[in-house]
Amino acid sequence: MSERENQNFDHPNSLDTDLLIEHVRQLRKGETADIPNYDFSTHSRTSSVTKAEPRQVILVEGILIFADVELTDLLDVKIFVDTESDVRLIRRITRDCQERGRR
Repeated sequence: MSERENQNFDHPNSLDTDLLIEHVRQLRKGETADIPNYDFSTHSRTSSVTKAEPRQVILVEGILIFADVELTDLLDVKIFVDTESDVRLIRRITRDCQERGRR
């Protein structure tokens, strides 16, 4: 647990980008993808998954999705939203406290 608590989740290496790429490919082929659920209080995946059904439009969002060329090559339209750093910080603190059980 202490190793997980020290993980830098703002770095691309903290993400399972290979799995995300696999899921985007599955959805683009019209297949269902089993998305792992994550427990932010334990910094680990749970045993449950969320079934993502293929749709005409697949929305992939996140602060690090442009860090991997293989992933960005799968995206037809890319939008980057730039926000003031103080606004980003306030939103993150609010989200982490309200949705992720952080103090």
